[in-house]
This record gives sequence, C-alpha cells and structure tokens, in this order.
Amino acid sequence: MKAWLAETFSDEEGPMAMEGRNVMIQGSKEEVRAIAEFAREVADHLESNDYCHMHLSDSMKNWNKKDHIDIQLNVEKESD
Repeated sequence: MKAWLAETFSDEEGPMAMEGRNVMIQGSKEEVRAIAEFAREVADHLESNDYCHMHLSDSMKNWNKKDHIDIQLNVEKESD
C-alpha cells in the first residue's frame, strides 16, 4: 500500500505527487463520516469487482474544491 500527497486535484495540472507512508486527515464530524461512507462504498464495489478507481469527490454530498480534500482510491487488478 502506498500514499501520495498532491497539491492539485486530479483534473488540474500541477507538480508530481509526493509518496509517503502516513496520512493524517482532520475534518469535521460530518466530513469524517463522509469519508467512512466512501470507504463503505468502495468495499461494496469490491464485493463484485476485482479492481476500482473511485473518488471521494464523486461520493460526498456538497463536495467542493475550496473546502474539501479529494481521496482517490485505486485497486489494481492482480496479475495472474
């Protein structure tokens, strides 16, 4: 498992993301609950799919670039 921190969103141009090993997220109770719900959506998706590419921004109600981070989860298809 790897984590990257980028200063831009996936639909914007910017410097390359930096790889890291620890992610700390701070937010309101509502925002943290939205992240937990997003994780449930990913888990549900993976029940019937081998891989996925999903964004918190597509899942979180009232998400906007000004106030929120985006979390992009990628599960690569395992090679045989």
